[in-house]
Amino acid sequence: MTGLFNLPVASEYEQTKDIQELLDSYRKLNRFINDNWNSLPEEEKRELIHFYYKVVNQEISFLEKARTGISVLFFIVKYGFQPFFEYVSIIRDTLNTISAKIEQENENYQKDLQKSLSQDFEVIGNIDEFIRKLDSSTK
Repeated sequence: MTGLFNLPVASEYEQTKDIQELLDSYRKLNRFINDNWNSLPEEEKRELIHFYYKVVNQEISFLEKARTGISVLFFIVKYGFQPFFEYVSIIRDTLNTISAKIEQENENYQKDLQKSLSQDFEVIGNIDEFIRKLDSSTK
């Protein structure tokens, strides 16, 4: 293990192994949520839903934002940009999974979705017709 500004930096192999294990854990969590949502205890569902809304609504305190910024900096220094982007992508996918499960359980959402899907939609030919129609409706 070497050091960077007195921070321990693992060898490239150790770093790759560590981050891949972390990323795999988050992928497994996402699959687990997707596959087992209906059998999760209500308390765990509430915690996941709370996490989802906290992130989506950005209900994060200044201190949490500061800690996150510092963590992101250390993460990028230790692992690089590519693993960071993979991490962000997996978190986004997990949030999308939770969102989909929330929508599936919401009866009003399901009714509105069915209503929308059952409506007849006007077919607009090609893109030029579509643009002309938009232009004329905004005047």
